[in-house]
Amino acid sequence: MLRICIGGLSCSGKTTLGEFLAKELNITHVTKRTLDTYKKLEDDFKASGDSQLKMLQAADKRYADAFDKEVVEIANSTDCVVTTWLGAWMIKDPAIRVWLSAGFDERARRYANNHDMKIDDAKDYVKKKDELTTSSFMDLYKIDIKNHSFFDMMINTERSSLEEAAALISLLAMNKDKTRFR
Repeated sequence: MLRICIGGLSCSGKTTLGEFLAKELNITHVTKRTLDTYKKLEDDFKASGDSQLKMLQAADKRYADAFDKEVVEIANSTDCVVTTWLGAWMIKDPAIRVWLSAGFDERARRYANNHDMKIDDAKDYVKKKDELTTSSFMDLYKIDIKNHSFFDMMINTERSSLEEAAALISLLAMNKDKTRFR
């Protein structure tokens, strides 16, 4: 199986790159938006009028376990690009683990553009989401998402285009699994 795991902080480009790469390789893209567990939680919070940050704060271990189980089940059943926050830690023996980085100001700018909001509001949101996510993953899983030592590759998405990043990942995949790409 070809399983590529892409990690990164909020607005680092995980979903955008994962979508592009999955389409280029003609494989499945596993992201929170494709998971039934996430859709149900999101629907419940939209109905209550709560924000995504409140949704993340309320997500407990039961939700996390169901979400993780769904990610792993999909990843174990098909060739895929996984762009969930913890995919790189949850998927056993992926072909490649890639960490995406971008500076805080750039990530806030991307969030502001994607959500039509003021940059200061976006900075507040991204800062809070990064802090909440980092502490939640440490509390729930004992995973330090700031430790990238087991990733095969790190890409700065401020300095690489979508096409360049996809090409780098594809080349590494081909090199790691030569029999698959003959």
